[in-house]
Amino acid sequence: MIEHSNVVVANSGSVINRKTKVATNDFTLSDENSIVSLNKGTLATSRSRYHYGINKVTYHWNYIRVYLNKNLTQAVAGGAVGGVGALIANYVTGGAATFAVGAISLSVGVLVTNGIKGGVWVDYNFFTGTVTGFGWQ
Repeated sequence: MIEHSNVVVANSGSVINRKTKVATNDFTLSDENSIVSLNKGTLATSRSRYHYGINKVTYHWNYIRVYLNKNLTQAVAGGAVGGVGALIANYVTGGAATFAVGAISLSVGVLVTNGIKGGVWVDYNFFTGTVTGFGWQ
């Protein structure tokens, strides 16, 4: 499993943060609520409880954490799943990708039943093919 994980990280162009052991792309994102610099050691946190959020995927040894901003969350809740497929394409491929998109979309639907407050995150274990956690960004 570790060998497979290393291949996926290498093929996705991600960088492993030596401190957290999380693979992600090294970039900076910002919105009106927060500024995040990944792999650079800085994090300015929010003024509000819910954030517009960001779109990205972080790769862990047995799961991916998929972050969806508020707009993509609204699209997924409305049935449009292309954005999720594009985000996870480097990490989950083939028939497993279709199943992953379905599981992630279902979790987003459950989370937003009382309204879309901001961006969401979903943990998808690609070895078991299950969602193991989700929440608001």
